Amino acid sequence: MGKPWYLVAPVLLALLVGFVSGFWIERERWVARLPSRVSIAGSHAERLDQLNLLSSSRTRVVMLGDSITQRGEWSELLGEVVANRGLGGDTTRDVLARVASVPASAEKIFVMVGVDDLAGAHRSALDVAADTRRIVRALSPRKVVVQSVLFTTHPNLNGAIAELNDRNRAYCAAGACRYLELNDLFSRDGLLRTDMTVDGVHLVGKAYPLWAARVKALDRDP
Repeated sequence: MGKPWYLVAPVLLALLVGFVSGFWIERERWVARLPSRVSIAGSHAERLDQLNLLSSSRTRVVMLGDSITQRGEWSELLGEVVANRGLGGDTTRDVLARVASVPASAEKIFVMVGVDDLAGAHRSALDVAADTRRIVRALSPRKVVVQSVLFTTHPNLNGAIAELNDRNRAYCAAGACRYLELNDLFSRDGLLRTDMTVDGVHLVGKAYPLWAARVKALDRDP
């Protein structure tokens, strides 16, 4: 015959309290490890200030975009001095606002931006494509290469990314810019491959040499 409930209940209650307490303690530890909004904003402002100070640097190639671009060691990947103008969290509007940070010496500018518009700001592909065109015009008459916005592991987001890429591709085909396809390097069946990403959006290290090889191949073209 089992123990009376009044003997079992205190044990169960103690176990429940211990579980809940452990959960909240671990949650607080996890939250403490996350960067705060203040630290993220501060980091963004610090990097933007640095990019503006470097606007007079003498570089031929510029990589312009968000955190996916920022994480690339482009000078080593491309074998020459490259101005990395990637800035984490940037949307097309943010990039448009800081085109002055692109050195005037740049002969070719590779642009990739838009995923933060679609995912974070919930803007339409139509509006983001319009901003991309504004970026291209602001960088004119320098040569601008619009790179495909990379797919993610999230199917619901990839439809908008595909539409944005189609619009950007059509715009470049009309002669305003060149278009560089990258999704075939990292994606399969319209999804970013799990072996090519650390979090469903950003790339693993081995993806960047593949990206750089395609940039080099295009850079050899007239």
